[in-house]
Amino acid sequence: MHKLSHLLEKESSQNLIASLLAILVGIVFGFFVLLITKPGDSIPGLILILKGGFHHGIRGLGNVIFRSVPIILTGLSVGFAFKTGLFNIGVTGQFTVGAFAAIFVGVNYPNLNPSYGWIIGLLAAAISGLLWG
Repeated sequence: MHKLSHLLEKESSQNLIASLLAILVGIVFGFFVLLITKPGDSIPGLILILKGGFHHGIRGLGNVIFRSVPIILTGLSVGFAFKTGLFNIGVTGQFTVGAFAAIFVGVNYPNLNPSYGWIIGLLAAAISGLLWG
């Protein structure tokens, strides 16, 4: 019992418990919203939420990773800028403009050499994101 109370006194343990509790409260609240709005679909909806990315097997997990990486990277860029003393709330716009520039280069200049064409797209994205910021 003493080890358990000592473990619960650590800040890292408290953060973990708070995070898990927030996830649990969010799932329960979401279930109640489903129960109120569409009672017949609430149980299948809860099962779908609990399965998460594994709903369509390994392909679904790949789609979760594919869709979450840009969001994670923009969050990391905001965190890095904040640690250096910069306050930047325009990261989403910079990401969107940079993605548009990279796609624009890829679509309008298809004859670029594949060995260095991606570098031109990356530079176009970086420069346009820089200018937008």
